[in-house]
Amino acid sequence: MSKSLDALQQQLKHIQTKFSDIEHAYKDLQSRFEYIDKLYAISLEFGAVIDFEHLLGLTKKLFSQQIPVGNFYLYRFDTGKNSLHPLYRSDNKQDETPIMSEGIKDFIKSVIEEKQYLYIANFNNSQGIGLHIEAKGSLLCFPLMADEVHIAGLIILQREKSNAFPNDEISLLDKVSEHMAFALNKTLLYEHTKALSITDSLTGIYNRRHFAQRFEWELQRSKRYNHSVSLMMLDIDHFKRYNDLNGHLKGDLILIQVAEILSAQLREADIIARYGGEEFIILLPETTREQAAKVAEKLRKKIEREKFELAEQQPDGKITASLGIASYPADSTEPETLIHLADQALYAAKSRGRNCVVDYSSMVS
Repeated sequence: MSKSLDALQQQLKHIQTKFSDIEHAYKDLQSRFEYIDKLYAISLEFGAVIDFEHLLGLTKKLFSQQIPVGNFYLYRFDTGKNSLHPLYRSDNKQDETPIMSEGIKDFIKSVIEEKQYLYIANFNNSQGIGLHIEAKGSLLCFPLMADEVHIAGLIILQREKSNAFPNDEISLLDKVSEHMAFALNKTLLYEHTKALSITDSLTGIYNRRHFAQRFEWELQRSKRYNHSVSLMMLDIDHFKRYNDLNGHLKGDLILIQVAEILSAQLREADIIARYGGEEFIILLPETTREQAAKVAEKLRKKIEREKFELAEQQPDGKITASLGIASYPADSTEPETLIHLADQALYAAKSRGRNCVVDYSSMVS
């Protein structure tokens, strides 16, 4: 009888052990399903990214709700210049300057060179990483790969406690970073394509088509808020002569240099475009014709004093420009008419000997 009881007890223990194993296996399976479900949901979201704002919104949601971290930092990597460009910092600190290769510390260099994530479980400020991050606790950095060879960017995650990223979470984040990399690469490609569609391929400033769209919008805004808007047409004097003497490649360099001068001298709100050939068009929002005349004269003087290659071959031994101005509402309320009037003023500046500024209002007063 006792032997039968012992046998039953042994069988019961065996069953209990099996049941415990099954229970653990079930929990492990359930955990794996949850892992796959979470990763699948994240992959769907990042797969649907259409632009940078969308990507940033998902990244904020991911690291504040789904996988909370203390801070995260998103960087774009420029392979040609071997530099990192800050895209977003969750600590709200300004970090707009690109970090060149000599400023990138070993921690980040190893991630870029090895193209694998790096985890430091106990990081402190004294170690430094060259990205103006006051890090302490745990630091985890993933390369965001554009393809098998090239890096599109980096994502750096920070928690203030040491050993704060367990292995299973690192494994999940490693997979998540692949989907983030795809989204970032897609975003950068979209932004590059968008930029190409609205900019002049030679000078890098806006093209004529995009200027027309912005002009229409700005004029509607000015009508709504009763603001003045001024328009300037700028033409490089004797440009055909320069091209004939020195060739189109040298002429292209003149166009690029003039575009750089205009971009540097004008406000961020001003809109500059290459209108065609050696002509540039400039829109000055919330600017009266009197104010525009001062801006135009400043630009004229700046170009006249600038050192251009082979400028000594030009009349008066320098590169100069003529400018024409028309303003809303003083001269017209229609965009096409304003462009026509500014062009007439530019033609008058050419007729008056070049290297001067003519306001359309002076032609009719």
